[in-house]
Amino acid sequence: MHHRGICHKSLGEARLLLVAMAVVLGLGLMPVKATAQQASDQAIAETSQAQDRLMTAAPVNPLDCFNVTATVSLSGGSLEAGEFTFRLTDSAGSAMQVANQHSDLTGKNNYVNFEIPYGQVGTRTYRLTQENNPRYRCDTTVYEVTVTVTQDMLGNKGASVTYSTGGKTVSQAAFSNGPLPPPSGQWVHEGGVTRYRTPQGTYASGWYTIDGQTYYFDTSGDHGRRTGWLQQGGTWYFLSPADGHRETGWIKEGGAWYYLNPSTGAMATGWAWVNGAWYYLKGSGAMAAGWVFTGSQWYFLRSTGAMATGWIWTGGAWYYLAPGDGHMYRGWGFINGSWYFCDRSSGAMKAGWIWDGAWYYLYSSGAMAHNTTIGGYRLDSSGAWV
Repeated sequence: MHHRGICHKSLGEARLLLVAMAVVLGLGLMPVKATAQQASDQAIAETSQAQDRLMTAAPVNPLDCFNVTATVSLSGGSLEAGEFTFRLTDSAGSAMQVANQHSDLTGKNNYVNFEIPYGQVGTRTYRLTQENNPRYRCDTTVYEVTVTVTQDMLGNKGASVTYSTGGKTVSQAAFSNGPLPPPSGQWVHEGGVTRYRTPQGTYASGWYTIDGQTYYFDTSGDHGRRTGWLQQGGTWYFLSPADGHRETGWIKEGGAWYYLNPSTGAMATGWAWVNGAWYYLKGSGAMAAGWVFTGSQWYFLRSTGAMATGWIWTGGAWYYLAPGDGHMYRGWGFINGSWYFCDRSSGAMKAGWIWDGAWYYLYSSGAMAHNTTIGGYRLDSSGAWV
């Protein structure tokens, strides 16, 4: 930004003065024998030269000052004149001017402008800041304004103005303001009770979400925050002993594992499909491991709680658990192309000679022998001794 000007005199006045000076000077320098016409011609020529020098100067600034300006904006709303206040201070931190923002003739563009006298020739710095308005989120950028004042041969002064912030030069100073964030609540710790005061000034009651976490507060009395196990509407929930937030997923409490619905935090019971495996949660919610009898069937849950399928070795015997639903086989089962017999009561796989309405022979692998002779005994295609 560059400002130049001549204080107090218009261009017309300057021209008249130069003409008069030229005439006087011309007459004084003319030879004694010079004619009046020659004096007039010389005055006109000198006046023209002076006018040419004058016209090479920048446009006149009648206020003999330079400007420090900044644009002002407000997101999410319209500005009214004077809503924001700005302060220009010198290098010593002393306030030079305080001004409010204004609108241009269209009413759409807002700006703030400081008019500063040129003063002495040289370079000086200022700081441009915006004062806080509690009604808005105010831009706190600090601009350093560097001004270099110069003076030409005719005594005209001008100034170059540059802006920088954070060590970087910018084309102009700009303050971008916005609305205040929504009011927030506040945790209150009094008399050993933790409560939450809502933005409306009341205490949270029942389920209440704060910063993405859900908590439960007593609905009567002191409205204290609850921790540990909580039963609501026949459903159990677990609230963190540390800060009271509602837990989800797997938790270990009192030496047992529990599964809480990832969305609602409700404690699961019975069968639950989690991350590609079936788990069984007892009526208490505790995860089962080992043998479980439910729905008239036996199932086996590994130490991780995941339901087992296929052949398993446990308690000194082999058992076969259905690949689909994991129930334990009892009696005859056709597995991978062979017949096997599992005890009708315990489910343990049998081997050797067994009686099941007829005599059958089962190899050590458990597979039934058929169409062969075992120890001199003939077994037909069904595996029965004939």
